[in-house]
Amino acid sequence: MRTAGKLSTNAILSLFVILCLLSPATVSAQESKGGDEAAGAYQQAYNLILDEKWDDAAKSLESFLESYAENPWVDDARFWQCYAESKLGKSLEEAFNCYRAFVTNFPDSKWKDDAETHMIKAADQLVREGKIEYKAFIEARKKNEDKEVALSAIMALQAMGSEQALPALLEMMQNTQDNAAREKSVFLLSRFESPEAREKLIGLAKNDPSSQIREKALFWLAQKDAVSAEDIQAIVGIVNNDSDAKVREQGVFALSQVQGRKGAPGMISLARNHPDPNVRQKALFWLSQGGSVSDEDIQAIVDIVNSDSDTKVREQGVFALSQVQGRKGAPGMISLARNHPDPNVRRLALFWLAQGDAVSAEDIQAIVDIINNDSDVKVREQGVFALSQFRGRKGAPAMTNLARNHQDPGVREKAVFWLSQGGPVSAEDIQTIVDIVFNDSDQKVQRSALLALSQISGEQGVDALITVAREHPEKDFRMQAIRFLQRTGSPRAEEVLLELIKQGTKEE
Repeated sequence: MRTAGKLSTNAILSLFVILCLLSPATVSAQESKGGDEAAGAYQQAYNLILDEKWDDAAKSLESFLESYAENPWVDDARFWQCYAESKLGKSLEEAFNCYRAFVTNFPDSKWKDDAETHMIKAADQLVREGKIEYKAFIEARKKNEDKEVALSAIMALQAMGSEQALPALLEMMQNTQDNAAREKSVFLLSRFESPEAREKLIGLAKNDPSSQIREKALFWLAQKDAVSAEDIQAIVGIVNNDSDAKVREQGVFALSQVQGRKGAPGMISLARNHPDPNVRQKALFWLSQGGSVSDEDIQAIVDIVNSDSDTKVREQGVFALSQVQGRKGAPGMISLARNHPDPNVRRLALFWLAQGDAVSAEDIQAIVDIINNDSDVKVREQGVFALSQFRGRKGAPAMTNLARNHQDPGVREKAVFWLSQGGPVSAEDIQTIVDIVFNDSDQKVQRSALLALSQISGEQGVDALITVAREHPEKDFRMQAIRFLQRTGSPRAEEVLLELIKQGTKEE
C-alpha cells in the first residue's frame, strides 16, 4: 500500500493505519496508479491482511499476482504474500527464502527494508535453532553496515581536510569485495584531487575485474573538476581496449561529460577509427550534444558520414547533424544531401533538414535545387516530402512551383499531393491544384491532384470538387469528383448533385 512516509509491519496493523488505509483518498490514489479493477483487487486482498485472515489473504494475493503481473502494485502484493504465508505457520526457512526472493526481485521497493528486517529475524532464530549456515548471512549484514559507517567516516574526514582520509579509503577498497561498497568508494575516490587518487581511479577503469566498477570509474573520472588531457587520453584508450560493450559505451558518454567540450577530440577519434560500429555511432551522437558544438566538430561528422563504410554509422551521423543546436548542422546536411554517393544518405539528410523550428529560406532553396538536379527518383520524392514537413507551411510556395513546372511527372504528382496536406490550405494553393487537374499534360498527375482536392477539409475543398464535377472536359474526372463529393456529406454538395441529376434528365 502506497502511503506517505515509511510504516513498519506492526504499525500497519494498528487501528490508526487501518483507518488511514481505508480512507477514500487512499483508494483514489490506488485507482489513479493501477486502474480501478486492479486497485480494487489489491484493496480486497489487503483488507484480508488487515483483518488477519491469513489464508484468504494469501489466496487473494496469489490471484492478484496472476491477473495483474505487470501492475505497479506487484511489489506490494509480493511483500504481503510473504507476510501472510509466514503467519500461516510456514517454516522459518521458507519465510527467509520468500523475503530473500522479494529483495532480489524488487531492490527499489519501499518494502525492501521491511523484508530485510524479517530476513534478519528469521536468520537469527534459525541460528538459535542450530542452523549455523544462516550465521554467515547475519555476519555479512553486519559487515555491510560497518562498511557504510566507515564510508561515512571517510567522507567526514575528507570534508575536514584530513590527510588520513585518502589512505583510509584506499585501504578499505583493497580489503573489500562487496560491489555495493566498492561502487560508493569509486564515487568517493573521485572527490579527491590528488595524483594518487587519479591513478587509482584510472587503474580501476582499466583493470578492475567488475565491468560495473569500470563503468563507474570512467563516469566519475570525467566528472572531476579538472579533467586533464591525460585523463581524456586514458578514457579513449579504455574505450579502444575494453572487451565489454557497455564499458566502451560508458567511456564515450564520459567523454561527452567533460566540461568545456574538452572530450570532443577524443570522441572524433573514436568516431573515425574505432573498429566497433556501435562505438562510432555513440561517439557521433554525443559529439553533437551540448550548446557549443564547433564548426570543426560538424565538419568531422560530415567527413565521417562521407567515409564510413557502415550504413548505421552514416545514418547516425546525419541524425547527429540534425541535433546540433541552432541548426548549425544544416550546411552539413545540405552538403550530404547534394553530394553523398549513397542515395539513402541523401534522402535521410533531406528528411532531417526539414525538421525543427528555425528552417531558413536557404534551406528550402537547397532542397528545391536538389529536387531539380538529383538523378535518383526516390531522392527527388523525399525532397518534396521534406518541403511538406516545414512548420507553418513554409514549403508550400516551393511545392506549388514544383507541382506546376517540374519536368518529372512523379515530382509533380508528389508535390500536388503534399500541397494538400498539413493544416489550413490557402485559396492560392487550392487554385493551383484545380489548375493541375484541368491542365497538366500527364493524366496520372491530374488524378493525383483530384485526390488531393478530396483531402482538403471544409467548404473550400467542396467548392473545388464542384468545379471539377461541373466543368472538367473528361467524364471520368467528373464522375470521380462526384464520388468524392458524396463522401463529404456537405449540404452544398447535395445541392450540386441534385443539380447535375436534373441536367442529365432534361428532355432533349
